[in-house]
Amino acid sequence: MTIGFFIIGIGFIVEGTLPYFATILLAQALWGIGYTFTSGADAAWIADEVGEEKVTVVFLRGSQVSQLGSLVGIGVSVLLANRGLGLPIVFGGAAFVALSVFLALTMPETGFQPTPNQDRNSWQAMADTFKAGVQSVRQQPALLILLGVGLFYGLFSEGIDRLWEVHVLSFQLPTVPALSTATWFGLISGFTSVMSILVSQLLTKKANLHHSSVIGGLLVTINSALILSVAAFALAGNFSAAVGCYLATSLLRRTNGPLRSAWVNRSIPSSEVRATILSMAAQLDALGQVIGGPIIGLIAVRGNVSLAILAAGVTLLPIPALYALAARQKGAALTYKENLS
Repeated sequence: MTIGFFIIGIGFIVEGTLPYFATILLAQALWGIGYTFTSGADAAWIADEVGEEKVTVVFLRGSQVSQLGSLVGIGVSVLLANRGLGLPIVFGGAAFVALSVFLALTMPETGFQPTPNQDRNSWQAMADTFKAGVQSVRQQPALLILLGVGLFYGLFSEGIDRLWEVHVLSFQLPTVPALSTATWFGLISGFTSVMSILVSQLLTKKANLHHSSVIGGLLVTINSALILSVAAFALAGNFSAAVGCYLATSLLRRTNGPLRSAWVNRSIPSSEVRATILSMAAQLDALGQVIGGPIIGLIAVRGNVSLAILAAGVTLLPIPALYALAARQKGAALTYKENLS
């Protein structure tokens, strides 16, 4: 994690200070390399430190803290962006580097059981861990389904993440002298962060998040609503409607993220393969982005942005059914274990 966040930070600093096509490509490559180090490691570390029973609430609390940080970052970024678009990117990169140093000095690993030096064989250990991860996934149908969901999220996310600003800007922004385009987008993101904090707090207080069936039901509901909000956003006819639908879409996605991560973590049988399985999930998501991004982009170029966003929303259609199926598989596995005991 410390290596990954450091590389990501350097990538952002390069992108913000050298605004040329070649250097931006280099910066994105650095970001990808850095993300490879952090992919699966952060969630696995948290789950090992706090235990599987607490991980759902911790992820939701973490989401709230993240949104609070976003509010501060949005305010700072809007001020900096009005002076230069590269400044908030450099600021974010510096924050990642500082986070890397902070974690290197303070990050505990009480749940980590290192392999004894005499038993270490890096290549063989890597292969064995990967095989164990694949075997764990094959033995648990619910976990296999949850990983498959990541592929559909990847197909969807690249389209909405690259095109939502273009879609909003296709409408006439309200004329408010004090509000620049950057400020408008800052307000949209800030409002979503506040609402995410409130929804996460409500779920933490009211929902029984210790049961997989409850989490599964929430994910089915959230993703069904997400499909509708994306379709409404794609078909919106004015600025206010587009912003309202995007706010709903963003809120649902931010609420969905920690719940999905918690459910996947609780489905993993052991800490030894946790990071490997979570990395598999991230790679499936990335594969979906690699496949879906060019297709959605081609639809936007050949057709229009609204049609492309609608097509991205269509890729979400299997997800509620997959979550419902995973919940049934999880329930059946629990019943089987209870009968054995």
